[in-house]
Amino acid sequence: RADMETAVAVLEAARAGRMQMRWQPIIDAYASADTLYREGCVHLLPAPGRSDAPVALGSILPCLERLQLTRELDRMAANQILDALRRSPEAGMSLNISANSARLDHWWATAFHALSQEPQVARRLVVEVGWAGAQWQDAEAMRDFCRRLAVCGCRIAIDHFAASAASLGVLQACKPDIVKLEAQFIRRAGESQFGFDSLQHALALCANLAPCTVVEGVDRAEDLGVALRAGARWMQGYYLGGPRAALPTPAPTNAAAPMARGGGDCYSRRSHAEAKGSPTPA
Repeated sequence: RADMETAVAVLEAARAGRMQMRWQPIIDAYASADTLYREGCVHLLPAPGRSDAPVALGSILPCLERLQLTRELDRMAANQILDALRRSPEAGMSLNISANSARLDHWWATAFHALSQEPQVARRLVVEVGWAGAQWQDAEAMRDFCRRLAVCGCRIAIDHFAASAASLGVLQACKPDIVKLEAQFIRRAGESQFGFDSLQHALALCANLAPCTVVEGVDRAEDLGVALRAGARWMQGYYLGGPRAALPTPAPTNAAAPMARGGGDCYSRRSHAEAKGSPTPA
């Protein structure tokens, strides 16, 4: 019952236009001005006349997953992201969707049509698939969805990767350009040698599975130090920049020195030959 009450409140807020996108950067730890892209984080604004703080959708996502109610919200978020990409023609941004939404159906028809007609928008869009709610009987549908995105020129990221059998299955289905390690890796890495070794091993594993790896949860100076010692390059977290409501402005990229695969080359593997010498702006 509590899940249903939360879901009703969320859908009412979204349909009333109280869904705001906030932007959190993915940063190059060795060149803090370099931004891979900015993740679009959905926040729900309070009703008119209320002074409540905005609520991050991610904090209540589990109940929406349990009720299979993420798809309409993901579609609304997609429309906002596409509009933001059009208004900021040099910026790269990401759309974060539930694995339950990663299937070709009528919900996505308008978005895919727009992406196919606007390649300059598609090439700056990263679609982050959250693996936690995946239905493994739908792995084929997820694969087809990701292939369609790739054909349009989008990049694909796997969010909250946990190096488990389930998340490895998502990697196999999606063949992503970017893998984002869940925040528990950096937390445990700062607590014990075993945790630090696990972070290093996860980075090594991901370097062989996708062109780019991002360490999530870099929320403190200590986290940054641990991640650097482990060999990470791309990072995300409150220490490096929290979600902000302002539309992103372009950040410079290191055009002179494309990164080798092992170091985190984040060009789309499908367009690497075209991108060489002309990296996707962030």
